[in-house]
Amino acid sequence: MSFVLATAASVAFSFLALALLPLPFLWIGLCWAVAFGIVAARSSRARDVAVALAALFFSVAGVEGALSLQPKRIRYERTVGGEAGRSMSVRHEVLGFTPWPGVRIRDRKFFEDQLVYDAEYTIGPDGMRQAYAGDAAHDGRCILYFGGSDVFGHGLDDEQTVPFQLGRITGYRTLNFGYTYYGPHQMLAAFEDGLVDRVADCEAPLALYQSGTIHISRVVGRQTWGLRGPRFVLGEDGRVERRGSFDDDPVAVWLHETLDRSRIYRQFIGDRNAASEAQIRLFAGVIGAARDRYLERNPDGAFHVIIWGTKHREAVDASLRELDLSFRRIGDILPGYEEDDAPYAIGPHDSHPNAQANRILSEFIVEELLSGGVTNSPKKPAISGP
Repeated sequence: MSFVLATAASVAFSFLALALLPLPFLWIGLCWAVAFGIVAARSSRARDVAVALAALFFSVAGVEGALSLQPKRIRYERTVGGEAGRSMSVRHEVLGFTPWPGVRIRDRKFFEDQLVYDAEYTIGPDGMRQAYAGDAAHDGRCILYFGGSDVFGHGLDDEQTVPFQLGRITGYRTLNFGYTYYGPHQMLAAFEDGLVDRVADCEAPLALYQSGTIHISRVVGRQTWGLRGPRFVLGEDGRVERRGSFDDDPVAVWLHETLDRSRIYRQFIGDRNAASEAQIRLFAGVIGAARDRYLERNPDGAFHVIIWGTKHREAVDASLRELDLSFRRIGDILPGYEEDDAPYAIGPHDSHPNAQANRILSEFIVEELLSGGVTNSPKKPAISGP
């Protein structure tokens, strides 16, 4: 009887802790440790098991508590449209989320008391970051650039981003479709919904997607801040299919967000860079489907992928090659990057690319991908349907 009462009380307290308390898994661990301690004191038959479980839950609580005591050394100060503390993002029907449209954002990051960066982002009425407007000589032509925070230009002023620098070098109008936490699924959704056509009222001889290893976990919805995004799966025939959004399943969203509140889970279990073979195939398939959509509209255009990071390199490269995707690794573009990436980062406390890295990358794109007139002709379609 004591076991039943202790279990019922602990279950009820656990849900209350998740709903009301900070550091809920610390309190949940202590609660269950006490519950099994009571069982051990009152039941001789279950004493050994109860003592072991009490020790286990007490250890969980201890580790959660210890991790929570680690000083928070990183902090941000953001002003969005003149309003301090306002979220940078707003819900978007197609992409899941975008920056607030038509605002200027000041973003400051600190490591303890040291300023890491102080940047301003100009967001247009379309919810996209300002890029290069284009020269008169290239009127009607543009370059499409997709990706996550690296493309958006996290920690950099507008003119330091890679789409802006690329436009300034070429004279082409550039469109920055990147944003923090985006992956290839936002790119494909933008093509399928017609968002790209509505924004890019221009001839686009070149489209680029810039990716990193972490984008694999984004495309499968394994990151809490990406759970509002579009969901794609590989069908039985190996083609990419849209299946609503990740937040269509409220139970899965609740479970993911709940686990992410555990310090133990976030630090030791939830490896956001882990990836299975099937997830890598989906990642490549979504990029390939976006490539196909782009070439349907720009049959003489060129679509290229820029890959940052080296994790899962062989599997990722093989999946991209299987779909005849043109890609380059950043280590082949930035001199010495794979030996020491520090010269290309914003600083020791922020690994996003700096203005110099974006300049070198832009020059490479012009010399190797644009002026060379390289085009793609997909041999293996990655998606079906209109």
